Amino acid sequence: MSSTEITLRVVNAISDVAPAAWDACANPTCEVGAKIDYNPFISHDFLCSLELSGSVRNRAGWQPMHLVAEAGGELVGAVPCYAKSHSQGEYVFDPQKPREWNRGAFLVDGPAHCGACHTPKSILGGDKTAQYLQGSYLQDWSAPDITNDASRGLGHWTVDDIVTYLKTGHNRTTAATGPMAEAVDLSFSKLTDDDAKAIATYLKSLPGRQDTPAPLSRDAPVMIAGSAIYRDQCAACHGLDGKGIARLFPSIADSSMVRSDDPSTAIRIVLRGARSVATDAEPTAPGMPSYSWLLTDEQVAAVLTYMRNAWGGAAVEVKPSEVTRLKSSLAPRPD
Repeated sequence: MSSTEITLRVVNAISDVAPAAWDACANPTCEVGAKIDYNPFISHDFLCSLELSGSVRNRAGWQPMHLVAEAGGELVGAVPCYAKSHSQGEYVFDPQKPREWNRGAFLVDGPAHCGACHTPKSILGGDKTAQYLQGSYLQDWSAPDITNDASRGLGHWTVDDIVTYLKTGHNRTTAATGPMAEAVDLSFSKLTDDDAKAIATYLKSLPGRQDTPAPLSRDAPVMIAGSAIYRDQCAACHGLDGKGIARLFPSIADSSMVRSDDPSTAIRIVLRGARSVATDAEPTAPGMPSYSWLLTDEQVAAVLTYMRNAWGGAAVEVKPSEVTRLKSSLAPRPD
């Protein structure tokens, strides 16, 4: 049986597992129909660690079911979960919310599929719905938190800031680069003003997380080193106050991306540079040069740590090992 695949499926009820087994399970979720290699030691704890794309507790239309794992036609494990039939897959209007909010929710979760990049994924590729739109990692980029989190998300953006960013790729604090530049160029810049505002309204309604790390002391050696590097290499464009120039050089002081839990995008931009998107409304497409030829991994980590903790910001220190890892991963990539 060691070569047999396990098939995961959802059923209404399962009588083969003793009810006492459910006590240790915390309503897991899993990608229905997925197949994984058989493990003779598969356990309830393993099944409980799996997550189902789109599963949300106590949400209208979601019913308590059971996730079962079968191998060679035999039941090898089962845990409770929440599931929704495909016939119920259409968007359900929330009468407690305004029409604009509902339109935004439909666009974000449907045609715009924002969660494909911005929601973390489970081992099976399903969305970790407990971290909905709180940032993820793909193609050596970190897609940022786009909830209304004040530290790492859109908390300091207005609805107009989001609309302008989606429609033009630029706003008063930042510019779209990487995969988001492509999304703006080919998709979001074509939105109607009403749809862009609906998306912004919905995103601003998402609370995000409440935890905020303590800032590093300005007297910490890494902050002193980072400050000196910033003055020498970055301040000419981004300013000593980190504010940059609106619609030309992004504001580092106001950048939630710089303070993201995952610093991969910030590291990548410093190492390889970046070109912002050109749109009909903002055709200039300012760029930033690469610094990998000039700064060591330790210096890149120091200057980013300074940016993340200066001007009222707070984020964990970037380690040189993180820079080294990403540099190695980027080496074979042409993009």
